[in-house]
Amino acid sequence: MVVQGGTGLTLVSLGHTLILELSADLKSRTWHEVVFNALPPPRSGHTLPYVSENQVVLFGGRGLGLVVNV
Repeated sequence: MVVQGGTGLTLVSLGHTLILELSADLKSRTWHEVVFNALPPPRSGHTLPYVSENQVVLFGGRGLGLVVNV
């Protein structure tokens, strides 16, 4: 599972990207932060649909009080 952004405890939009790795028996899990050279702006309320084996598309949402469409 890939998680990007969201809203923090103080209701501020976040901009980090995390991947959840589950064991085959689902008894253990590990979160990994993904580091990029260029990050999309922090946002929440967006979509992150799966496109192919190694691609997702980040679209829309709300960040820093503005609607973000890129």
